[in-house]
Amino acid sequence: DEAVVLRAAVAASTVLRLDACEDVPQLAAVTPRAASAWEQQLASVKALVLLEKRKEALEGVRKIVAGARAAGDKITLAEALRLEGRLNPDSDAGVKTLEEAVATAKDVNADDLRAAALLEIAWVKTHQGKRSEAEAALRQALALFERIPQSFELKMRRLSVQAADALVNGQFATGVDFTQQQLTLVESVRQPSPEKVAAALVNLASALARAGRFDESQGAFLRGLKIFEQQLGPSHPHVASTLMYLGELELHLGLLDDSVQHSERALAIYEAACEPTDSRLAFPL
Repeated sequence: DEAVVLRAAVAASTVLRLDACEDVPQLAAVTPRAASAWEQQLASVKALVLLEKRKEALEGVRKIVAGARAAGDKITLAEALRLEGRLNPDSDAGVKTLEEAVATAKDVNADDLRAAALLEIAWVKTHQGKRSEAEAALRQALALFERIPQSFELKMRRLSVQAADALVNGQFATGVDFTQQQLTLVESVRQPSPEKVAAALVNLASALARAGRFDESQGAFLRGLKIFEQQLGPSHPHVASTLMYLGELELHLGLLDDSVQHSERALAIYEAACEPTDSRLAFPL
């Protein structure tokens, strides 16, 4: 189905380098053709998210929501609402937007988009400490997964939410297992994206730290940091966030000089790249 392949090409822009897609015959056949305006705009918003330009991404996706709503395009509306809800800094407002995304996707039997929005609700509820509501949303999403094919992006998000749910509930070994599955999935892709490998390593490192496996955690952080620096440069926000987490771990391990060095470097990157009110500027040294 050409429409499915075209949507895959747009989704691939958020999980693979473009040159990794060029050798896939179906994608190569579709890529030169013009994608719809909505798909191009959604891909642009996802690219802004990857660059951590969340304010610009939120502004962009709200325009897509308004346009898709006016045009009666419920498929685009459901996907855009999911992104808006995920990006909204007001978590309660974000959940309401995500709930609309779930309902909109259900109206057009788009179970993949419905499951994705439910995962986002579970993610927010987990971090709000609303355990029962998070588990209810996660159960609904997992039930949908049993009858739909899962894209790479959806599998990754599912594992992220499952890992977060496990870690918040003190199931540290299970959380580590889910993050290890993420890393294995990323590395199994033909020509895996180094940035995605680095992100999976950082997720694994965080889970290992929560599980008390500190030496393994430090090694995974350092591996992820090296890849991020090589691929994105020394001043990218992903480098800063990894340095921040590494510094916190080293503080716990009593490696005070290393902790201060990495934390100060992270802070310098954030001060240069973020708004003065960004919460990441206040992380403890």
